[in-house]
Amino acid sequence: MTVVTWFAAKEYCEFSGWRLPSEVEWEKASRGTDNRAFPWGETIERTIANRYASQDPFAAVAGRQGDTTPVGFYNGGVYNGFRTQDARSPHGLYDMAGNVW
Repeated sequence: MTVVTWFAAKEYCEFSGWRLPSEVEWEKASRGTDNRAFPWGETIERTIANRYASQDPFAAVAGRQGDTTPVGFYNGGVYNGFRTQDARSPHGLYDMAGNVW
């Protein structure tokens, strides 16, 4: 989901009987306990997360903002000739960084 505020996400979670993770829970789930910079390690490369310069199949097209990538896209697979790296967090979670702010 994109273009949603924190408040809307909180309301949706509560409506569904869930809750958003705390900042501490999110940090542990995404980075583990070894103080790594990113869920997958210390550096960010274009084949490991959707970002401005990733050049993945969903990247910006002719002056437009690109689209988000599908959940789990950066899993080590190859898509339309674009080879991704496995970007799991220490807890095995995907999409904990990149894509949207």
